[in-house]
Amino acid sequence: HNGAPQQRLSIFQSEESTPDAVYAASVKQLKRIVISYRHNHPESSYSFFWHSALLYLANATLTEVTVTGHTPDWRFYLRLCMACYQTLYTGFRLAKGITLSLLSMALEKGAMDIPQARAIRKDLELRGKHHTIPDEVPVYWVVDLDLAVTDPSAAQVENLVQRFRELQLSETSETFES
Repeated sequence: HNGAPQQRLSIFQSEESTPDAVYAASVKQLKRIVISYRHNHPESSYSFFWHSALLYLANATLTEVTVTGHTPDWRFYLRLCMACYQTLYTGFRLAKGITLSLLSMALEKGAMDIPQARAIRKDLELRGKHHTIPDEVPVYWVVDLDLAVTDPSAAQVENLVQRFRELQLSETSETFES
């Protein structure tokens, strides 16, 4: 996962009981939980309590983008998390900031291109037309869990959404210059 030497976890009997193996098993389990909950429980569309699973899974899939040897199923799971947040935005305004933050992260890691990100942003705008209060998200809401370790401020919604806007503007100006 992170390129560190593999240390065996002595509390497990398996020879393959490394931190990376535990992490991979946890992500695999989280993938099953998210799919199961989304598929089997209609309340997944209007209940925000499960969003932490989406946030952790989205971060895990974005980590897999840059790791060689991982299967390309990360695209499916990233898009699933985005779709879930898009649906949640109908009832929860802060889902927009989280979605835009994840889009910023996806663009920076090359997991998505500008047209895809714009389509998701446009969908959010359509879904949120009924919101009469501006979409404000708590300033300290952390979305990029890896970045939060080294730069907690940059990992927050407000800064990631600003980065998303900058990425969109730079793409627009590059298009006009071509």
